[in-house]
Amino acid sequence: MLLCKLVLSMAMVIAITLIAERVSSRFAGVLLGFPLGVGISLFFIGYEQGPTFAAQSSLWTSQGLLPSLVWCLSYQFCAHRLKGHPRSLTVGFSLTMSLCCYLPIAFVVQQFAPESLFLRLALSLIGLFSFAFLFHCAYSHPPAITPQLFSWKRLLTRALLTGIIIVAITSSAAHVGSEWSGIFSAFPATILPVALILHSHYGPEILSSLFRELPMGMLSIVVFSLTVAWSFPILGILWGTIFSYLVAGCYLLFYELRLRQQLQSCITNVFRQLKP
Repeated sequence: MLLCKLVLSMAMVIAITLIAERVSSRFAGVLLGFPLGVGISLFFIGYEQGPTFAAQSSLWTSQGLLPSLVWCLSYQFCAHRLKGHPRSLTVGFSLTMSLCCYLPIAFVVQQFAPESLFLRLALSLIGLFSFAFLFHCAYSHPPAITPQLFSWKRLLTRALLTGIIIVAITSSAAHVGSEWSGIFSAFPATILPVALILHSHYGPEILSSLFRELPMGMLSIVVFSLTVAWSFPILGILWGTIFSYLVAGCYLLFYELRLRQQLQSCITNVFRQLKP
C-alpha cells in the first residue's frame, strides 16, 4: 500500500508542477483537490477491512479538508510577508510556521468533529466556501513565469522530495498512536511538495494563483467520499473506486466549464460589497 501510494503521489506531484509551469497554475490548483490519496487509502481500507467498513470510513474524510486549507493560507501569508528575503529562508520559515498553524487545527478537528454526517458536511462546505473567499481576497495576478528547461536531475529531485515527505508522514503516523495517526492521515501530502517546489523555483507570487481555486477543487473530495459510501457496498471495491473517480472527475469538469465563472462572479460581488 505504501509503495503504491508513494509512486502515485510522486507521479501526481510531478504532473501538477509541470501543469502549473506549462499550462496554468490556477488549473493546477484545481487539480490539487482531486482525491488521489483519499481514493488509494479507501481502496486499500476496503481491500483489508471490507467494502462496508471503507464506505463508513469515507464519510469522515471531509474533516481533513479544513486543516489542509489552514496550512495553505498560513504558508501563503508567511511567504508573502517574507518577500524579498533569500528564497531558502522564505521557504523554510513559511513551512515551519504553516505546520505550527496546521497541527493544532488538525487536532481540534480530529477530536471535536460532530457525529452527525449532516453537520460534518455542512461545516466542511461552509469552510470550503469561506476559504474560497479568503483566497480570492488575497489573490494577486502572478507575473508571467518562464518554465525551467526539462531536466532529469530536476525531475529526480522533485520526486525525491515528494517521496521523503510522504514516507516521513506515513512512518510517523505508525508510531504516534491512533489520535495523531488520524491527524497525520489528513496531512496535505500532495499540496505541500507542489507548493514547496513552485515557491522555491518561481517565488511566492505563484502561490496566490495556485491556491485560489483549491477549495472548490477540494469539493471533489466530498463528492468522491459520498459516492464511495454509496458505491462500495453495491459495486464492490474496484468498480466502486472507478465509478467514484468518474463522478469526482465529472464535478471538476463541470466546475471548470460552467460553475467557476459563476462562483468567481458571486465572490467578487460579495467582496465589493464588503470592501469599504
